[in-house]
Amino acid sequence: MLGAVALMAATAVVALANYATGLTLTGKCFDTYTSGTLVTQNAQTATPPHSVTLEVLASKNGGSTYPYFVANTTIDLKSGQNSYLWSIYTSNAAYFATPYDAWEVTVESTSGVTNQISGPVKSTTLCSPVPNTPESPLAVALPLAGLAIFAGAFGVVIRRRRRSASAV
Repeated sequence: MLGAVALMAATAVVALANYATGLTLTGKCFDTYTSGTLVTQNAQTATPPHSVTLEVLASKNGGSTYPYFVANTTIDLKSGQNSYLWSIYTSNAAYFATPYDAWEVTVESTSGVTNQISGPVKSTTLCSPVPNTPESPLAVALPLAGLAIFAGAFGVVIRRRRRSASAV
């Protein structure tokens, strides 16, 4: 009798479990705002609410390991909802510049969720190029160089006029 009660309790726990079954990356690329979709099955909430925490990790060795934490986000699961759009903001854009060359989104932790996702979502592609600063100094230096050349030429012309003999 006690065994039957335990079996019924275990079945009830399994019936209320959430299963994270899919994790996708929008555009299959990473950026300061990385987004995607998390798919769950049997979406149930209880006290405390169930949640999934995703994190972005970076690599410097082509993706063989991902030791560098970039950012994370937590998704609170809602009863009856099986698909969740997620977005992770990375405040430090340095993680998308050299020497980092690969990124992944993985399930960091769960509360009341059974993770059945085969693995993290990985990419070596950036959605937009990393902003470079060389264009900014050129945007200022080129007009200043033009003004310097113009001022130099103007000074040479005035100096030549002063040296020339004037008609009497």
